[in-house]
Amino acid sequence: MTLGLHEWELPGLREKAVSLSIDLRIRPSMVMWDETSKTALTIMWNLDHEDCPFFSQERICKIYKDRPLVCQTFPLITAGLLSHVIQRISEPLRIGYGTCPSVPKVSFQENKPLFLGSRHVFKELFRAFGEAFVGSLRYEYATIMVRDLLKDAETKGKICISPMNKEIVKSILRSKPVGALAFLESKGLLSEAELKDSVRSIESFTVKSLQERLGVN
Repeated sequence: MTLGLHEWELPGLREKAVSLSIDLRIRPSMVMWDETSKTALTIMWNLDHEDCPFFSQERICKIYKDRPLVCQTFPLITAGLLSHVIQRISEPLRIGYGTCPSVPKVSFQENKPLFLGSRHVFKELFRAFGEAFVGSLRYEYATIMVRDLLKDAETKGKICISPMNKEIVKSILRSKPVGALAFLESKGLLSEAELKDSVRSIESFTVKSLQERLGVN
């Protein structure tokens, strides 16, 4: 199943699986090729199951309080708002326009960039989606964080991410992908303390903290 898992979430999921006697299978889903080290770097991971192994027979999540970031975004999956803001995208932003009929539909038709200072935008989205919207922000922030770490390493000339083509795909398939963050740590480009601080900053972004920032109940 397609659930984008971040690297630092994997140990906790594996521990939960062992405690619940679940045969957990995880596979790389998004991989890049570093030409400098000839290494396949895994950016994102998926569960290698047709259905979530953490569901009970009654379709209740067994790890709900500790569920991955991507699960916290349900039913939004990802809002796309942070990327919209950071990249100054000018196209209209439409959130919640998926296949689920129960998901609220929110559309911003103004053809101008959205900025983090646009409190009315965040208020409307928070009122419409609540905790799922907060989860989406956490998930996107985490994704952007990993992307920026790799971009910084490439800017410093420590890695060289190759454009995807047939030969690169063959190289990836012949190799054993490693976690991108573990790779950066091994090269001295990211410390364990720095990663923990970044993860803590993501986890500290809660419904309550967003309510306080927006002044909403």
